[in-house]
Amino acid sequence: MAANGRTFYMGTSSNWSFHGQILNLVHEHMHKSPLPAADLLFDGSAYDLLWDGTRSLPESAAPIIPSIDYAMFLINAVKFHCGQMMHLFDEEEFMSNLHTFYSGTSTRATWKGSLWYVHFLMIIAFGKTFVQQQNHTSRPPGADYFIQALKLLPDTDKLCRDPIMATEVLSCIALYHQSLDARNAAHVTIGQAMRIALIQGMHTDMPVTNLGDAVVQRCRKIWWTIFILDRHMTSLMGLPQSVRDEDISCKLPDYQASPQKAAALSMQIKLARVHVDIATTVYGSKGRLRKKFVLSIKTVLENLAGLAEELRSSCPLQVDERLGGISRLPAHYHLYYYQTVVVVTRPLSFCCMKKVFEAPQQVTPLIASPKIRKVLHMSVEASQKILAILESLREQGLLETFIPWDLDALFVSTMVLIVTRFVDSTLLDDRTLWLEKAFELLVAMVAGGSRIADYRMRELRRLDEMLAEYAALQEHPTQLNTNIVQDPPRVPENSSNANPIFASPNGGPVYHSFSDEGSGFGDDLTAEQIIAVAESMDIESTDWLSFDIFDNNQPLELVDPAIQ
Repeated sequence: MAANGRTFYMGTSSNWSFHGQILNLVHEHMHKSPLPAADLLFDGSAYDLLWDGTRSLPESAAPIIPSIDYAMFLINAVKFHCGQMMHLFDEEEFMSNLHTFYSGTSTRATWKGSLWYVHFLMIIAFGKTFVQQQNHTSRPPGADYFIQALKLLPDTDKLCRDPIMATEVLSCIALYHQSLDARNAAHVTIGQAMRIALIQGMHTDMPVTNLGDAVVQRCRKIWWTIFILDRHMTSLMGLPQSVRDEDISCKLPDYQASPQKAAALSMQIKLARVHVDIATTVYGSKGRLRKKFVLSIKTVLENLAGLAEELRSSCPLQVDERLGGISRLPAHYHLYYYQTVVVVTRPLSFCCMKKVFEAPQQVTPLIASPKIRKVLHMSVEASQKILAILESLREQGLLETFIPWDLDALFVSTMVLIVTRFVDSTLLDDRTLWLEKAFELLVAMVAGGSRIADYRMRELRRLDEMLAEYAALQEHPTQLNTNIVQDPPRVPENSSNANPIFASPNGGPVYHSFSDEGSGFGDDLTAEQIIAVAESMDIESTDWLSFDIFDNNQPLELVDPAIQ
């Protein structure tokens, strides 16, 4: 429940609910009271659009329409930042309408009643956020265009009359809401786009002979964009999926000029489906872990192992190692892949942390088990790889500060590293360097204008401080001063010029910065490594049973669905 009394439902696999539950667990053990609502970021509270939702604002509040050359610049920014990953507009039709709009052959008042004009405002709103970073006001750049688009958005009946453009517009609005951390609005809006697409039959193998290849290709791009956004948003909130895979027969669009884009889309669809499996089998509908949760993790890891080699071959991070840099498109999918590994394995970190609080004498022999240690180490390694990719993107000026994909991966990985260091610091090769890098990246996102990153950084620092305080009190049990707090990882000065080397247990480099001459990303998690970890998870072994959470009469409550 938020401080204003509003309650939020978050399902069991939600990133935000999972993090909130960990914070609450630690706070209750430290302070013998629930975590104050003010310590969490709630839905839609990161930004203030200074708009109450009414559509009757005066005309004087409408934003100034940019000149055509600036509009083209903003549109190209959207194509670079979003167009590689998803379909937000049909370029041929959109640009044709754009030139007509600016030609002056018709009054702009006429255009304001069109759905295309709403679409245009949304693209301009996105473009503004991409080119005007380092904004530190309560509203992101381009918010005026977004609000104007919502004011002019037609009702559902009119949207259904132009379903193709309507689904594109709604996808834009949903993604913008997600970028504002307005999760509920994002989920509802992409759900509306999904319903209109279903009514139009976009989920089916649409007949080219009847509709024409151009329309079918466009609908395929729209459908898979909606599918990915819906699966992503639904999984982040821990909610059940609305459309079954077996009801979908839509083919992938033809990307004859870009086979890598086709392979990347296929990979993203497969990973989106894995996230559904995680939400339904690992976490479960009631947020409780029983004996089967280990078997579910094992099954998901086996599925991920099947995608490891495909990811490496179809979306290599460095297409040309001579150039040193990495491409934004494959980086996005590698981040998504490693984030999937973290999400499926992090319940084990949660279980170990509970053991530290409830039965500390059992923790050391438990974590010493090779079977359990392998899974924890895989989670740590995936988190480290996320940081290495994000560091490379930051050095190239490609780190996203508005679209939430990079922040989601950073948030998930940093939380796991903090918890793992608390459970067993030997699992983390260097106790401070990795977390310094994580907070350094958060600082870079905040400097880029992300208010959400600022809130997330404070939450993560709070978690790290409480765990450090608890560890200090265990070392000095007679010390009653609860202000013994270890300083959070220090962000080095001039971090923007840093050229970090991430250390390995033997002191040698594991991952170099991508910008290092002659250095590469390092070895990916191979299919063989993932399979080896999965096969080591003998569900009947005493290592797993020692958690004492598999008794059918004693389930472990993983998360409180109403934590947010």
